[in-house]
Amino acid sequence: LVRSDLSLWEGVPDEVKWLVQAQVKLLISVDPNALLYRPEQLEMEQEHARELQTHEAQLASSALRDRALTPRLQRVIDQLVPHKISEAQFWANFFSHVDVIKVRLVTDFLRAQDLVTQAKKEKW
Repeated sequence: LVRSDLSLWEGVPDEVKWLVQAQVKLLISVDPNALLYRPEQLEMEQEHARELQTHEAQLASSALRDRALTPRLQRVIDQLVPHKISEAQFWANFFSHVDVIKVRLVTDFLRAQDLVTQAKKEKW
């Protein structure tokens, strides 16, 4: 069963979604070879043969339907899969990079919101 309502941008506040999308577009446009690795890896690990899990396949489908990413994302997939890495490893790496971007930008956004709220309270 494929969920069509699943979004790569789940949990990202609307106010900062454009910035997260821009960072992901920058990643796949400027340095697609970064997707050969997970963000915390310095080099490619030996890949264990595996298939996409259902949730990963749904997220991959959502990413490919997202007009903010397509056709750039498809070009990167065509460039890397299966010539350099498997499809499952590509998506695992891609989702890891997206998660790092989301956490960094959403955390900064929420921290800034807290500072604004605190500054308003101090004025009273």
